[in-house]
Amino acid sequence: MFNINKNEEINTLENSGGYLYINYVDSNLNHRFFQYDFSAKKNKELLSKGVTEYPTATFSRMQNEVYFTAETNEQTSQLFKTDFKNNKTIQITKDQFYHVDLLEIDQANQKVFMRVLEEKNDRNFQLAIYDLNTKNLYKWGNRNKDTTVSMMDYNPHFEQILVVTNSVKEEFEKVNEANKKGTLPKSPSYTFSIYNKEGKRVKDIASIDAFLTGVSLSSDGKNILISYYNNLEEQTSKIASIDVETQKMREYSQDSSKLSRIREPIYNSDKSGFYFLADIDKPIIINNEKVKGVTINFYDIKKKVSSEVWFKEDGQVINFHLDDKSN
Repeated sequence: MFNINKNEEINTLENSGGYLYINYVDSNLNHRFFQYDFSAKKNKELLSKGVTEYPTATFSRMQNEVYFTAETNEQTSQLFKTDFKNNKTIQITKDQFYHVDLLEIDQANQKVFMRVLEEKNDRNFQLAIYDLNTKNLYKWGNRNKDTTVSMMDYNPHFEQILVVTNSVKEEFEKVNEANKKGTLPKSPSYTFSIYNKEGKRVKDIASIDAFLTGVSLSSDGKNILISYYNNLEEQTSKIASIDVETQKMREYSQDSSKLSRIREPIYNSDKSGFYFLADIDKPIIINNEKVKGVTINFYDIKKKVSSEVWFKEDGQVINFHLDDKSN
């Protein structure tokens, strides 16, 4: 079921150290999880399995274990791990949750953060944390059924979690209103909040009314990087930074003729630029359907120039994370 430790060379224009961790779906609908080494300029395949749910995985360098989600026989989505020390795969979460996704790891403290649905009929996603050392699982414990976690990003340098939430009720109301009027729905209001590594809320930062497609927190904790579009009619994607202290927003980039649907931006460690996903006009075939290729790119803020960092022709990048090995 799982293939590991395959290596192949990929060209890149980025020369910094560290890794990219890439969730990728190939032409045969396999979820493949790569560790891309910037210094060696090579991929190492850590996971390969059939796609059964939204592809998400993360890797513990200390434990030499890959954590991922997969569908069970009970048709729930749960957390699994493959231990490369003995090549054994086990299921970690079972009856605690109905659905698990959006995995991120704290390499220093060896904790996996995840978004979960507790019950089948729940509509509000919550935060949960799995401790790799103690094997304990901690739930967010949010009793407000109207608040749902939309996105999150972990900052290992300050041990902070940026959590994006919105109202389930508001989102459904806007969809229902649009259906009645025969128009496209407006975006819900999203709130950006900081939580500590124990999952306790520290403070709310800002709110935005836009369709978010990505969010990340800078290594110094002073800026939030977002990708978004304002309405469903145009869907012109933009990437901007929000100052945590002043809430002022600065736009960096937007869709171009060469790069469209720009999304999921992540600052590099010194904030001189950021990585992001984009569609390109190079068709590929996935499951006998023609779709656009997806590249990982780097935007140099000072030079205002984007360059391609990672691309494979036999599938699409779904999401990725940056690990600069400093934690």
